[in-house]
Amino acid sequence: MWAGILSAYTGMDPNVPRGKYFSIAYYTEYPISTGRVHIKAAQDPYAPPDFEPGFLNELAADLHVLRWTYKHMREIARRMKLYRGEIPSHHPHFPIGSAATTGKRIGPDAMNSVPIAYTDEDNKAIDDFHRRTVETTWHSLGACAMKPRERNGVVDSNLNVYGVQDLKVADLSIGSTLVQIHNTALVIGEKAAVIVARELSIKGVN
Repeated sequence: MWAGILSAYTGMDPNVPRGKYFSIAYYTEYPISTGRVHIKAAQDPYAPPDFEPGFLNELAADLHVLRWTYKHMREIARRMKLYRGEIPSHHPHFPIGSAATTGKRIGPDAMNSVPIAYTDEDNKAIDDFHRRTVETTWHSLGACAMKPRERNGVVDSNLNVYGVQDLKVADLSIGSTLVQIHNTALVIGEKAAVIVARELSIKGVN
């Protein structure tokens, strides 16, 4: 999980009044949920693919992490000196009378303040909020994952596409899971060069 505090309003609502804001952003770096993308027309390369992003389709795992992070970062935010409350439209729709209700404040809470107590209804509101607002952070991968075909893999350990002759994939799409770094294609390219050279019996490659 990554979370950070930004000294700006990062939302997309044009109706938010001008002012001085800080925002908190967070995302899971190891999501469990996966989507899919498949070719639908063998003879038409321009045909739209069968695409399903699959955000939060493994609800229990990913929602639990997002819910915990929302609560934790909110506790940090409300203790900061510049805290003056929250924009309700950018938070879960908590039930009327909930201790988790958002809104304006005259100042930060004390460092030793009791953490907000969330009910089951509050937790459901948080989960619904994440379902409505979740989006990609542009680090998706695995469209041609290198793993066994029975586990929805697309290429084998030699970069060959299952079920297709003379076709390899050698780019960042072969990653089978996220890692907590910015992946580089350099190592994949070097390994691909070695694999192809060996298959072509090019001497001096090891």
